[in-house]
Amino acid sequence: MNDTETPGAHPPKYHPLSRLAVRLGELLDEDQWTECESLVLKAWKAGEKERMALAGLPDGALDGGWTAAGMSAYARKLEDALNEILILQTERIADAYVIAGEALALRHNAPG
Repeated sequence: MNDTETPGAHPPKYHPLSRLAVRLGELLDEDQWTECESLVLKAWKAGEKERMALAGLPDGALDGGWTAAGMSAYARKLEDALNEILILQTERIADAYVIAGEALALRHNAPG
């Protein structure tokens, strides 16, 4: 059985990749290599944006097996990580204010 006979081996006809495949086939038949290369690079760049957007998602999400509970748990995990970063940054800012206040007090109380 080859890929043309395997259900799900190719995207549906309405999918942009199907349209791209048809156009590439036409261009290859016409020996228009530069246009072919241009379309492939354009598709690669579009795919790169999608890959970057999906980076870090669990495999279950990418395989289509993600449930609403799984999405919620993942979102909660991201929110917790963000909150932890915000807390650390707030603590650093507070520490900086304390240090600055102590430095000003020392400077103000310095003999002079």
